[in-house]
Parts: sequence; C-alpha cells; structure tokens
Amino acid sequence: MTRTNCRTRRAGVGMLLAAVISVGLAACTSSTVPPTTTVPPTAGPPAIAAGGIHSCAIASGGAVKCWGQNALGQLGNGTNNDSNAPVLVSGVTGATAIVAGDFHNCAVVAGGAVKCWGNDGEGQLGDGAWDNSNVAVDVVGVTGATALAAGSNHTCAVVAGGAVKCWGYNGEGQLANGGTTNSNTAVNVTGITGATVISAGGFHTCAVVAGGAVKCWGLNGYGELGNGTTTNPYAVVNVTGVSGATALAAGTNYTCVVVAGGAVKCWGDNPQGQLGNGGTTNSSTAVNVTGISGATAVSAGNIHTCALVAGGAVKCWGNNGYGQLGNGTFTDARTAVNVTGVSGATALDVGHPHTCAVVAGGTAKCWGHNVLGELGNGTNISSSTAVNVIGIP
Repeated sequence: MTRTNCRTRRAGVGMLLAAVISVGLAACTSSTVPPTTTVPPTAGPPAIAAGGIHSCAIASGGAVKCWGQNALGQLGNGTNNDSNAPVLVSGVTGATAIVAGDFHNCAVVAGGAVKCWGNDGEGQLGDGAWDNSNVAVDVVGVTGATALAAGSNHTCAVVAGGAVKCWGYNGEGQLANGGTTNSNTAVNVTGITGATVISAGGFHTCAVVAGGAVKCWGLNGYGELGNGTTTNPYAVVNVTGVSGATALAAGTNYTCVVVAGGAVKCWGDNPQGQLGNGGTTNSSTAVNVTGISGATAVSAGNIHTCALVAGGAVKCWGNNGYGQLGNGTFTDARTAVNVTGVSGATALDVGHPHTCAVVAGGTAKCWGHNVLGELGNGTNISSSTAVNVIGIP
C-alpha cells in the first residue's frame, strides 16, 4: 500500500484536469501541508462509473476494475501508473455500486459499508486521514448505505431510513452540515429525510426524496440548485418545478432529472448546450430536454449529458470535442443525438470528456477522450463511437 499527499488549491486542480485532457500529462508532488481545496465531478449508476479521466466497473463476483489516469491512485491497484486496460482494485470484494469523482472512487460493498480510493486532499475518502490512497480504504461512520455519489472532491451516501451522510470538501456547503469546514469522516446532512437517490456535482449535491421531489445544496453560481436563484444558500433548498423524479444526475455546474413518463429536465450551466433545450443560456429553474422520451436514467458530466432510454438506446447532448456524444462526429449538439453502436444498455455514466455504458451481457463500452486510456480498449486513441472495454465483465 502506498499513500501520497497530492493537494492543489481549487483553481490548480481545475488546471490539472484541463492540462491532462489537453496533453495527457498529470503531476503529483509530495506534501505535508494541511489540506486546502480543489475542483470538478460525477456520480453514476451501480455497474459502471466514468470519472475525470478514468473509469471503473463492477466485474464478475463483485470485484472492481478501473482504467485510465492513475496519478493520484484512482485505479486502486497499489500503483500510480496509468493503464489503458482494466486493472483490479485492491481490497474490494462484493461491490454492489461504484461511483467516480474527478480523482477518487468509492464503492458500496456487502452489508452497506463503503470503501474509497484515490485523491484525499479534502478528505473525500472518508477514512479520517488526508492522504491519497492507491488501494481501497474504509469510510468511517457509514453503514447500511443504499445509494452513493462522488463529486469533484466530496462524497455522499444515503443510509438506511433515507438519511444522507457526506464527507470531503465543504467550502461551498456541499456537505450541508451547517458549516463550510472540510471533513475527512462522514457528517450528517441537515434537512434531508426519506432520500432514495443521490448525486454529487462539482461543488453541489442533490437528492430525490419521498414522493419524487428534489432537494439540492452547495454552490449555486450557475443556478445548479434549481431554486430560481444564483445565490449560494449554504443550506438544503427545494428544486422548483420538479416532481415525480425517478432518476438524478449532478454535473459540474448543472443538474438533470428523469421525471414520471421518462422526460428529462435540466438546470444550471449551459454554455455547450448541456441542458439539451436547444440553447446555450443558463437556467436556474428546470427546462425540458428536447428529443428525449422514455428515459430510465440520466448522467451529467462536465459539459455533456447522456440518457438511457426505453429499449436500451443511449442519447447524448452538449460538448462533443472529443467524440463524447458517441455519434461519430466531433460536433456539439444542443439537443439529444443517438449514440452509434450501443443497444441494450443497462447502465450509463458520463465522465469529463468521455462516456461509458454497460450493455446486455455485462459488456462495457466507452467513447470519447482516450489520451490516458480511459476508454479501456488497450489503446490511447480517442473514439467518437463506442469501443469495447477489455475484460469487462
């Protein structure tokens, strides 16, 4: 087991992610300085998770495999070496759900315990330390987890009874415990009961509660909390105009839900059309995504979004600079387009510049940016159409 300290201030981590996407290079330096802050997000479905520039999936028997960038130990195999093919995460068995943040991952294992690995500069691994770990460590104070979400540098879980616990970076109030101090162990979210679904974005978090209402908390500079303002409330707020929500996804600075009947609604940041309503204007209240019906799941990344629709097809919209919309082009789309070569999908997750899905039979497919091997097909060549991940399941 190797643990290293890799801490960068908020702006610095954003720059690191952008630099890695641009040139395929990441830096990690030793430090003993107390944790400060960092940047960007995504949470996902149980079977597969796409992080900043890496991906993970639950393999046969509840093992977890990861691939792509590994500078901060996010592949969990005891090294810090990148891999363009899946490697086995050390210390995880019986996994039932997997989520990925920018540079860390967490899994629910048998009995509802949670294990995390990767970047820990803000305490997002939840093990009471501030040190990165390239093998899985146990989250302190979480049992009976039923749902899990990883943001840029914070993590949250729904536990038995519908309460929510979060840990990690809290500078924007995304832990919702009444303060803005980071926590390396789980704290109780104030103002949430009956939660069933949770998702963590860049610096905000949202949950579906009993009856299908949605509540959000954390940063709101782009309207990502959906309450009609762009003011950070530092408390849980109700999302305006959303009811009957069945699925949820928080992106870097925006949020989307599936509502009764399979329509998708999004709100927040929209410069690349990631809200899917045909425009590029931000919205602090929910707008309808054009061209989506029968959706069963949705996933939001940095500036692109995808949905799983009836029959297992996948549709995506937003930025497409690396082919992450999967339609064989590199042209952005402000409304939903069909992903080529994916059918019978059962799970879906969106990373920063790439997307992954699990299809019938358990095979994993990914598309988009691949400079660090995050598509998992044994190459470092980006692809605007889906490629098969090696060895999953």
